[in-house]
Amino acid sequence: MIRTLLAVVLAALIVGFVWSYAFFTDQIKPLPTQVAELDSSGRYDINVVCTFDIQGNSFGFPAIKVAFRDNVLLESNELMAAGVPVKIENVTDIKRGLNDFLIQVTPVETGSQSSGGAFGLDSPTQTPQSEIARSFRVSIIRDGNEMAHELVWADQKGPISKLVRIDVVDYGKPED
Repeated sequence: MIRTLLAVVLAALIVGFVWSYAFFTDQIKPLPTQVAELDSSGRYDINVVCTFDIQGNSFGFPAIKVAFRDNVLLESNELMAAGVPVKIENVTDIKRGLNDFLIQVTPVETGSQSSGGAFGLDSPTQTPQSEIARSFRVSIIRDGNEMAHELVWADQKGPISKLVRIDVVDYGKPED
């Protein structure tokens, strides 16, 4: 009987210590840091250029999808030739500093190529798309001038999904 009572008291102490540890550590958490996001001036456009043909597939992957700050800026299933820029105009909410874009592209299967090679060149010495190093370039254009870009190389087959971080520097107007 004393052993049973001792075991119950010991169990109550252990549970009490664990509960109080969890309660007090929850009370003394540091406040989350606030990140000041400053708007960047100008009109922004986004360009995406692939070295391979892209097209949506039967599994539901789009040819191209561009998302920024939980908003889908572009989603298309149409066939697009390699080397042709896909332009998204007047992108809002670009901030100074790092901006994250989720880019998804789906290469055309080798058997159903539209242009047959890099940048859609029609040449008898063309390299098949399955042998071309695959990459895509994401550019940020402010007021008609490219200000930043990121090149992404893809080493995998099938749909490519990458989080692209582009640093936007807002130099502002020079002071006299």
